[in-house]
Amino acid sequence: RECLLWGYLGQVLRGGSCRDGLQEIQAARALDGLEPLSSSTSSYCTARRDKISEKELARIHQSLAGKVVRQSAPAWEGRRVLSVDGTGISLDDTEANQKEYPQPSTQKDGCGFPVIQVVGLHDLSSGALLRYEISPLKAGESTLLHGLDLIGEVGSGDILLFDRAYCSYLNMATLVMNGADGLGRLHGSRKIPFPKGCNDMVIQWKRPNLSLRPDYMTADEWNALPKSLNVRYVRVRVNEPGFRPEEIVVVTTMFDVPANKLMELFLRRWDMEVSLRDLKTTLGADHIRAKTPEMAQKVFAMYMIAHNLIRWTMLEAASEHKAPLKRLSFKGTVDILENWKTLSDRSIPIAQRRENWKRLLTLVASDTNTERPLRVEPRVIKKRPKSFHKMTRPRQELRNYIRQSTMTPQEALN
Repeated sequence: RECLLWGYLGQVLRGGSCRDGLQEIQAARALDGLEPLSSSTSSYCTARRDKISEKELARIHQSLAGKVVRQSAPAWEGRRVLSVDGTGISLDDTEANQKEYPQPSTQKDGCGFPVIQVVGLHDLSSGALLRYEISPLKAGESTLLHGLDLIGEVGSGDILLFDRAYCSYLNMATLVMNGADGLGRLHGSRKIPFPKGCNDMVIQWKRPNLSLRPDYMTADEWNALPKSLNVRYVRVRVNEPGFRPEEIVVVTTMFDVPANKLMELFLRRWDMEVSLRDLKTTLGADHIRAKTPEMAQKVFAMYMIAHNLIRWTMLEAASEHKAPLKRLSFKGTVDILENWKTLSDRSIPIAQRRENWKRLLTLVASDTNTERPLRVEPRVIKKRPKSFHKMTRPRQELRNYIRQSTMTPQEALN
């Protein structure tokens, strides 16, 4: 099982196929002097499905996330800061996946991919993704945060950063009842009654009517929320060279913090976007190659484990060498781990393995990204894409149409 788990992890880190995972297991068996397994991937795929449960992977993820958080320092003013956000992950287009996680409703049947929605909590100090919940796209992100009790992870003294999608009376009241604070963008549906010349004010929110409570809450649970809640609005105009001026209004339950410090903290929410980019783009979790929802959930859990293992390595390197964690390269760490894995072979004496680990951490700490605060990158593509048509009908329907046509395939599609 241990060999299977590491083969599975290696496959995810490299973005490889089942054959890739199997070959890592073959190499490990050769180092242990064991006979090679069959070159067929069927047994490996079956073992991934039957011998590793989603519950076991969730336990490993939670244990690892806990260790990372305990090792990291408070992110701001001696307090732990978490951020919440959601993203979409596409899956292989199979009937089982489409049934569980339907494609976006704006796409024609057979022309899109199933999509799972992921809402997760991010630890600002370490970059680790602590906990997540998945659902079909039709479920609201705020519903996942509160309805599945992700918000329960935000404890007394913590601060939660969020965007407009999570700005609700229910979430803010729950944070206050938990002894935590919230800071995020004000929802566009709320009026902003700023007097002329005022950019910082306290306003009272009223608890919405009982009829507006979410389906997952009982009347007693809704009535247990405070009848009113005082919150603070802060308005700032952002003028960045090369960008259109934008007015930002944030809402918070922190009343004594200067407005400029609040905005500096809120803008650090972007760190979660960077973590999601590392997960989806660098590790390749943007599309999960799995034929069933159950397998897709396991593969995504393994991606989360891989992400946090890399963050843990970066945290160790930063702590050991007093390096700025935020400047360490995630992709560089992935490459170093992949190329140095043979130096952790069990046949090597443990003293030598420890020395190799120290050298690895030195390399990770020295591989830093240059800080470029004034960099401007236009969101354009230089390389022209192939001039293929976009799919507007299911593939099999297009095949039949081309077969019945007397024209060439390209002419038929035109």
